[in-house]
Amino acid sequence: MISTQRISSDRETAWRLAVAGLTVLGLALRVAAGRGELWLDEIWSIDLLRRAHSFGEIFWGISHDNNHFLNSVWLWIVGPYAPPLVHRAASIVLGSACAPLAAWAARRDAGERYGWAAGLLAAAFFALCHPFVHFGSEARGYAGMTAMQLWLWIALSRLLEKPEDRRVWIEIVASIALGCLFNLTMVVGAGMLCAAYVLRVAFAEGRTVAVARAVRVVMLAFYGVAPAGAAVLAGALYTHMIEGGERHAFTLGALADGQAAIYRATLGLPMGTPAPAVLAAVAAIAIAALLAVPAQARIAPLAALLGPAALEWLARAPNLEFARFHLFSATAFLLLVAEALACALASPRAPVRAIAIAGVAAAALGAGVQNAALIEIGRGDYARAVDEMEAGGAARYASNMSGETTTVVRYLATRDGKASAYVDYDRCGAPAPDWYVHSVYAPRMIPQPDEILVGPTQCPLRFDKAGEFPAWGLSGMQWTLYRRAAGPAHRPSPGPTPGE
Repeated sequence: MISTQRISSDRETAWRLAVAGLTVLGLALRVAAGRGELWLDEIWSIDLLRRAHSFGEIFWGISHDNNHFLNSVWLWIVGPYAPPLVHRAASIVLGSACAPLAAWAARRDAGERYGWAAGLLAAAFFALCHPFVHFGSEARGYAGMTAMQLWLWIALSRLLEKPEDRRVWIEIVASIALGCLFNLTMVVGAGMLCAAYVLRVAFAEGRTVAVARAVRVVMLAFYGVAPAGAAVLAGALYTHMIEGGERHAFTLGALADGQAAIYRATLGLPMGTPAPAVLAAVAAIAIAALLAVPAQARIAPLAALLGPAALEWLARAPNLEFARFHLFSATAFLLLVAEALACALASPRAPVRAIAIAGVAAAALGAGVQNAALIEIGRGDYARAVDEMEAGGAARYASNMSGETTTVVRYLATRDGKASAYVDYDRCGAPAPDWYVHSVYAPRMIPQPDEILVGPTQCPLRFDKAGEFPAWGLSGMQWTLYRRAAGPAHRPSPGPTPGE
């Protein structure tokens, strides 16, 4: 007779092998998605490193929100002109590590009965879902931050069981510290998870115990945030400034658009799905999932789903239309859905199981379509556009995004020996550009007119479309390249359509 212990051991081995297989699949996807050209923000991070005259100045000599400290350390080590896949290697490894971390987090939360299935589903989600493939194959700090958020999720779950275990305390401090050094938005995720931990203690053991534990976890979080906070403060004192990219003022519409963008990609919905429809679908799925899991397992997902948006609204935070600022909510959403689906798949009712299977299949199909588009199109084909401009030698160009375009072209000029120069055709008699680069932040190609007029109304120049260079997904910039037409411009043109 086969012992129960032997069955359990074989089951554990099979589970670990399945998680490992999903991790390898996620790694392969990220390597494929990381082969394309670097895009603006990756180049910007490399460009900022020119200010650092020593390794230490990465932390105190570059006071800029695009300096994701530990990502910048990797870029410093490999050098500015390494192949893009090498620049992205750290994110690829850390992004792939999210699959086993998510598996352990979901398994612990779901418990013995559903934990095996919940862990496998979570591993599949974090290996395959488009946002985590996308940001897990990009030379920035978001993959590392997400991995640390998952590690913190596990550590706080263990702290519930072993509140006096100092090894768990060290894990909490380390995960928060590393997460903040990858990206400072880790602070929001850490705050929400720590608050959820205190609420779970209060739910299980009462208010008195919760207060004592809250003091401890706040101190641990403070120690975790301290290294990144010290670096930010040192940078502000050393450079006498804190820089950032363009700031878009807070609006509820921007918050809704950003949330919709991350969830649209997470669910594998078409890029054109309207934001209200996406948010309605997410709300319906989240409510159903919350009802399916035990009461104590609802606290952390609720805090993660609702807390960041509430904080962003209260703080009137800028730039919330970008999906990357809502990654923590997507992380919690997937862990919640993995646990709820595991419960549904174990249901004795066939319709419940069928709905769960259909949902998983639909999400897998959507993720496949989106990941295939990212692999095929990439985040932009800027080097090929510059090659076309320089087919006849060095060229002069203008652009609707002068700073962004010149950052990209300047990097390519140094890396590939390009020689094109930016000119600002803002008055009659100024040097005329040979080319015009119309740049748009967009998740998919937006059609542009075949011809445009550029320059002062008294002496405009006409440009004809010469090529389109699309970008796909949650970051990247589409370029439309225009060549200056011969002869004077006589008729008006509506100009390029505004970017999204």
